[in-house]
Amino acid sequence: MAKRVRAAAERETCGGDDMPWVGDTYFSAKLMARLARLIAIAAELEQQDEAFFDKMLSQLSDTLEKWLDKGAATPFIYDKSWGGLVSCGCKYDDCWGGCAPKCVNDVSQPATCPALHDVGYNFGNGFYNDHHFHYGYFIYSVAVLAKFRPEWEKTWRPQVLALIRDYANPSSQDMEFPICRHKDWFMGFSWAGGIKFEPLGRNQESVSEAINSYYAIGVYGTVLANRGDEDSDVGMRLRQLGRLLTAMEVHAGDTYWHVRPAGGIYTNYVHPTARGLAHWPLLGPCFDERQSLDLVRRVRPNGDGLSRFEVGNPF
Repeated sequence: MAKRVRAAAERETCGGDDMPWVGDTYFSAKLMARLARLIAIAAELEQQDEAFFDKMLSQLSDTLEKWLDKGAATPFIYDKSWGGLVSCGCKYDDCWGGCAPKCVNDVSQPATCPALHDVGYNFGNGFYNDHHFHYGYFIYSVAVLAKFRPEWEKTWRPQVLALIRDYANPSSQDMEFPICRHKDWFMGFSWAGGIKFEPLGRNQESVSEAINSYYAIGVYGTVLANRGDEDSDVGMRLRQLGRLLTAMEVHAGDTYWHVRPAGGIYTNYVHPTARGLAHWPLLGPCFDERQSLDLVRRVRPNGDGLSRFEVGNPF
């Protein structure tokens, strides 16, 4: 196992400068979270003294800084209209393959941000779509890095807390962000859809990534709480917030996405087991006006994977 982790780590850190870290907040953040997960696994296998371990930490910190720094090529900007952080986006230009890719939009002029003009850009981040999915990967990455490089975390904490406040602000006294932007406190799960009109109403495709986003807050809080210093109080509060939101999302996901013959949630529904199929299905996108088995991936048996994306570690 240790050899496999080492090999994976070497592949992950090889050529890091060439990886498209600043492409968008979703895929870039997933790459960071993947690296963070390798770090957590390596630590569990007591490989902290290996050279590749420190190399992974450095790559993760460098990459996060590319996003969190105020001079980022793809900066986060605060939107006063809806009270949130949105990613400006990057209008790429590679000179038709003749030069290194670069962002050519003027980030000093928010009006030029591509994410603010295209509802499909970056999965609709500029229109508040999927913020908990995207930013949850950031927070998990920060949580792992914070355990091994606490001084780095203290330096960047204001930016990190701003991301958390965007999708999981717990305080009615915080007037800059709404309370838990995506969470439906009656249903228990979250709605991923933003401010764009949808004929079928709000929706959430990936309950697993919603779970991951809240779990990440709990992990981050646990890291801070375990320091036993002045950070412990804020850490305990974040941990409790993460645990509450995660528990709600897990319970609601099990209730509304895991369809059982005697579940009683969906009426006039013929369960696949009654048709001789061997597995119990998972719902795909859950809308206000429709619950569907038309999964985003639409390929059986792998289509259910969208609802099983995240397999977290307790840290």
